[in-house]
Amino acid sequence: MTKTLLSNFTGGAIGTNPTVATEPWAASVGATPANMTYESAIAGTSGQSIQVTAARYFVWSTPGTRWRLGMWVNRVSGTQSAGLAFMLLRSGTTNRADVFLRNQNGGQIALRAGAGGTTYAGQSTVAVANGDAWWVEIEYNATALTLALWKPGNTSATADETFTGATAAAVDNVRLFNPTGVTGLTMRFGELWMSDGEQIRAGAPVAGTLSFLSNVWADQSTAVIVGKTASATDVTVTVGGISSTVTPDSAGYFRGVITGLTAGTTHAWDVAVDDVSRRTGTVKTLPATVDGLPFQWGSCFDTNTSGVFSLMAARTPAFFTMLGDWGYQYITGGPNGNTSPTDVATVRAHREAVLAAPAPQGFFTGRPISYTVSDCDGAGANADGTTGGHATGAVQAAYRQQFAHPTLPLTNSGARSWIIGRVRFIHTDETAAASVRDSTDNAAKSKLGTEQKAWFKAQIDAAATARQAVVWFGDGPWIEPAGAGSATYNSWAKYNTERTELGNHIAASGVKLIRLHGDTHTVFFDNGTNNPWGGFPTASAAPMHTTGQPFGYTVSGGKWPTVTTNSSRQYGVGVFADDGTTLTLTVKGFSSTTGAPAEVERFSATIDLTPDDGDSGQPWSAVYVGATLANAVYVGATKVWP
Repeated sequence: MTKTLLSNFTGGAIGTNPTVATEPWAASVGATPANMTYESAIAGTSGQSIQVTAARYFVWSTPGTRWRLGMWVNRVSGTQSAGLAFMLLRSGTTNRADVFLRNQNGGQIALRAGAGGTTYAGQSTVAVANGDAWWVEIEYNATALTLALWKPGNTSATADETFTGATAAAVDNVRLFNPTGVTGLTMRFGELWMSDGEQIRAGAPVAGTLSFLSNVWADQSTAVIVGKTASATDVTVTVGGISSTVTPDSAGYFRGVITGLTAGTTHAWDVAVDDVSRRTGTVKTLPATVDGLPFQWGSCFDTNTSGVFSLMAARTPAFFTMLGDWGYQYITGGPNGNTSPTDVATVRAHREAVLAAPAPQGFFTGRPISYTVSDCDGAGANADGTTGGHATGAVQAAYRQQFAHPTLPLTNSGARSWIIGRVRFIHTDETAAASVRDSTDNAAKSKLGTEQKAWFKAQIDAAATARQAVVWFGDGPWIEPAGAGSATYNSWAKYNTERTELGNHIAASGVKLIRLHGDTHTVFFDNGTNNPWGGFPTASAAPMHTTGQPFGYTVSGGKWPTVTTNSSRQYGVGVFADDGTTLTLTVKGFSSTTGAPAEVERFSATIDLTPDDGDSGQPWSAVYVGATLANAVYVGATKVWP
């Protein structure tokens, strides 16, 4: 038997109206949107529920000639004289049968079938009272119908009552929840399941469910998948045919780590909860070389239904670096205010509406994602390491629990690095340990924190030793002039002493480096001419979806927008070329809006990242033969300089 959880209705925040985008199992939705909302879960079930008060329904396309639907049905309030048909079986637009909360005799659940779905085939002997939650299954088998009912309190696999009937013609779609439009009755529906015809209810407890997946991380040989379950005993994560079974923690979160994978290979993955497959997909491990490698970076989205996710996916990045503001959980005027709570559970809960949304889930589980927390998804707009949940460690604890990432080398930071061919990628966490933003700028003030700064310098030194180029991903702008200190950007301008220190270290190392960041709500490129703090190029790409804003400082390349622009969808793309001698990176910035959805390339630049050959140990800066400058010096067949 194959049984599948179609939805536990976690696609949107409580009080919002479900749509096809938030419930992708549905083919369409009809009637008045305000009549259907997400609400809290029915007692004893996972996820949330859908509540209806009048005409509002989803249409589900049937999978064949035999299938079974099951769901929880909860009568919230209303008189016993009010009723509704919450499963309406149809041929095209013709009604063939329905499961009906009858508005007679106290409100029993009834099966109607026959021509037009008007013939009563049976009804429950017990009325559905306000507050009652029933488990209901309808089986369809080539026009034959079976309705099975489990009364409140029955946790067994045996239904209390069953009724049979038949339809006058084949059924190809089902209207669910409240297509009849009867008012005066409030109902909730939870945990919509489907099977290939076999009974779904297996007795109590019902098998654990998968609430959502957060994201996927992968390098050349390892994949990590993280998600949340409900009422689960164990989770088996399989990637590329290699499996690992783990036990969810007390909050329902699990972390599946699979090793021994082949680099540069697309691997199928499966997440099974209590031996039932809940989600499948594919992920491609990182390759051994950067030649031809495409990647993307960006930050900042304020809606879970943005078209930016499909736009980015269409460019098939090998990985995506998410630089913060994964949603805006902590923004001035937002639902959670401008400062995060100091306990882990609440921080976790505030993120879950975004994590459960289908569009972000689809993108962030389809490829490796490197993500660090910024201010508005960490501890409030313009937060630093002393703010809210950062100060207590709650933000870091929730982050490490909720998101997939490689093994993190530092105790209070999401910083990490990975290597592909001749390139070292460094991703810093520029909020978790930051000093008070408005404190005096001196040697004691740090954006990275003591531990991460030492680690970052060591990464630069390691890249120099290994003759690697560096792509440095970080949060906010590096080249905002000292003293500017924009109130809205996570800029390095207010940490100029440390910026100067790090820039000097990078310059002294000889490493070729580009910094890629977000947060500015703009796309731009600078070739390094406006960077006195190291002289390396920088590029910005943000926001993924929210208000775009002009960057008011000089850059060498293009920048966008020129005026404040609503519903901007902006991100960056990088593509390497490496022939073994020359290593280049081409970066581009793209923008569109919901009103002007065609993407426009706002900048394009190619940077030479070819690592230097290195120092031979000879003290010569140049060698001449007579008056001619030599390119190289050989002793026999051995090149000794440069």
